Order: sequence, then C-alpha cells, then structure tokens
Amino acid sequence: RARSRMIARIARVGARAATAAARPRAAVAARSFGSSDGKIPEDINQQHGRRLAEMKYELAGDGELFSRDPIVPPPDQGTKENPILIPSAEHERAVGYEDPDAGQLVWFTLAKGPVHYVPDIDLYFKMFPVGEPGGH
Repeated sequence: RARSRMIARIARVGARAATAAARPRAAVAARSFGSSDGKIPEDINQQHGRRLAEMKYELAGDGELFSRDPIVPPPDQGTKENPILIPSAEHERAVGYEDPDAGQLVWFTLAKGPVHYVPDIDLYFKMFPVGEPGGH
C-alpha cells in the first residue's frame, strides 16, 4: 500500500513537471556585471564625479588630489592668533576632529574667510587656499 502511494505521488510530480515544461516560457532579462567583451570592467570605468577626478589625477602622476591623511598641527598652533591651517582649493571644506569625550569623529564645514573656533577642543581653524577652486 505504501508502495502504491509512492508510485502515485511520483506520477503526480512527473505530470506537473511535464505540464510546466509544455507551457510557453516568458522572456527573462539577464543582467551582466561584465562588459560587452566578457571582461570585468576596471574600477576607473565605474567611477563618476570626484572619485573619477581623483583617480585620473593620480594616474597622471600628479600625486593625491584629496589627502586623507590627518593634519597634526605643531603644539603652538590652534590659537586665535595662530590657527590650525587647513589647505583647500575650494571655498569650503569638511573638517573632522576626534571628540575627546566620546572618541568619535565630529565634522564641521570650514569656509574661506574668518577663523573658526571649536569649543569642544578649544582650538581655532582657518582655511588657506591651494590651487584654484574646481581646477585640479
């Protein structure tokens, strides 16, 4: 009896599979992560905006367009008379510092012009121009 149930079950599954195979199939869109020549595209071919400009600048051998290294000022910098100088070719720049209490990064926008005071760390910052805005 168990054997006859198993045979009936196999027959039902086979019938469903045959019916599904006989149905017309819908068109399926395939997505390719490679290029038309079958190769995986290089990183520079997938970049846009500032990252693309940065990569082209570096490939041309002109150094770094955007420095990610921290600025460690001399001990006498950071006063109102001698602020920490932040280089920028733009009119404003994001600057981060480590919060002494929380140990996390805090960001602020430093604009060209007046000295900027950060009371959390009791330091003054000032932007100084390098290069031309937008010209890298």
